[in-house]
Amino acid sequence: MSAQIPSLLQQLAEAFELPTNNLLEEMERLQNSSMQLKGAINSINALMQ
Repeated sequence: MSAQIPSLLQQLAEAFELPTNNLLEEMERLQNSSMQLKGAINSINALMQ
């Protein structure tokens, strides 16, 4: 059994790699959207002053 542990750990790492990459990409998209929204809010605030 202990001989299988490295292989099982490798499989586990591979199973989480794609979801982790997807989460990182989605976080980047959300950060970009957040910056765009903040810029739009700042523009609206500047127009209202």
